[in-house]
Order: sequence, then C-alpha cells, then structure tokens
Amino acid sequence: MSKHLRTSVEAAVRRQHPGLLEQVSATTPKLRKTPKEVKGTSHVPRPSKFNNVVNIVTDEEAIASNGTLIAGEKFDSKLERKIAELLRARFGIRRVMRQVSFPLEGRVRMMPDFLILFLDREAIWIDAKGQLTPSWTNKRKQALARYGFFVHTACNAKELDAIFLGAGL
Repeated sequence: MSKHLRTSVEAAVRRQHPGLLEQVSATTPKLRKTPKEVKGTSHVPRPSKFNNVVNIVTDEEAIASNGTLIAGEKFDSKLERKIAELLRARFGIRRVMRQVSFPLEGRVRMMPDFLILFLDREAIWIDAKGQLTPSWTNKRKQALARYGFFVHTACNAKELDAIFLGAGL
C-alpha cells in the first residue's frame, strides 16, 4: 500500500473508530496524526449532482437496525444507505469504513463509498452507484493502475453477493 493511500485510510479509521488502531497488535508501525479539522466554517447546502435524497439516520432507525446504523449518520443516497446496512450486517460495523479518500494523478481524488478491512486478506473497495459516469470509470482505472486494486460498483444486494463470491467470502 502506498504512503498516500495508507495515510488516507489511517485518517478515516481514526475518524470513524477512535482508539481502534491503538488496539491493533504492537507490530503495527506508528501512524501519523490526522490534520485538525477546520471549525467555524459556514456551509450552504447545495442540491446533489444526481438529485439523490440525503438520508440522515434517526435515533429510532438506529435502534431498529440492530447496530448496523449509527444515529445522526448521513448518507448521500438511499442506495448507499441500503448497501451500508447490508455490509455492516455481514461484516460488522468496525470492518466497514465509509468515504475513504485517496489521491490520483493530477490533483484528482477518488472517494469510494465503502472500504472493508480484513486482517488476513486484501481490503475490498465498493462504491454504490445508480449509474456509471465516464469520470468515475476513469478514476477507477487510475486507481487500478496506481495502487493495484479494483473498486467494485454495487447497485443492489445481488451485485454485492457477486462481489463477495468472486473474492471468496
């Protein structure tokens, strides 16, 4: 794993699961501190690119989900939320990371929706897509060329099953 990708993944792990990296074995190399978040900035919401409905998990939904959702968690689409529930039900909430960003060529970044971490095998990158765009396809090719991993697309539960079957899970 390259230095830039490792730093991006470690920052996402620290944000979503504080203290988890410190619990991993002592053989893990020391990790860099994450940059401080900018506070006090005002953000004006804008409409989504594909008119997706932003989903924010309520307390009742979090309780009813049997631990697969976190209250206050925000999803960019209904599809992303459904896939998050399926992945967390299958692998647990600690293995499934969301919105891990990494650099590509020419100041371009890619942010797949999910990263599933394993101790004994390669990580699996999954992006929830209603429709493929040319820019996303190009980013996926760049990620494969630069880092050597494939970012899978999932539109429904059947596609997720096919991804896991192909990975031997």
